[in-house]
Amino acid sequence: SFMSRHAKSITSSSSLNKRFLSSRHLIVNAVGSDRVGIVSDLTKYVTDRGGNVGESQAARLGSHFSLMMLVQVPEAKVDDLVTTLKTSLKDLSTTVI
Repeated sequence: SFMSRHAKSITSSSSLNKRFLSSRHLIVNAVGSDRVGIVSDLTKYVTDRGGNVGESQAARLGSHFSLMMLVQVPEAKVDDLVTTLKTSLKDLSTTVI
């Protein structure tokens, strides 16, 4: 019925809102030698932890690459993301604010 479909929609929306209320915005800055897949790698680390990439800005400077992203990540995944970014991207200098 219409009412039961509407109630399910409200429940789904409520759980989605709770997820983002318990999330944190971070700024990720990565600098290093340019290579194929940097943006893809960083984005995958964020989305694999249930996060989203908002705004981003990238620049290629000679053979170097710089990427700054505003990301939103569930609070429970922040430490995991920070650790992963610092340890998995050995070819980049990564800062998370």
